[in-house]
Amino acid sequence: MVHGALTPDDVLVTERSVQIINWVSALVDGASSALPQSVPVATPYRAPEVSHWSESRTRSSDVYSVGVMLVEAA
Repeated sequence: MVHGALTPDDVLVTERSVQIINWVSALVDGASSALPQSVPVATPYRAPEVSHWSESRTRSSDVYSVGVMLVEAA
């Protein structure tokens, strides 16, 4: 699964776990969600290679989003 639109609002952190929410824009086995318009046009968390409604969202783009969040948290 690829979330495709990770932001800090989509990450819930507790003492025991981290949960990712808001999977409405996810790609499952390469197939887009029924609601691709939910993908943000541009956020600082979106990988540079990801265009608005394209299939360019990958696991790597989710890792980029998490990396930006970690840099901000440091």
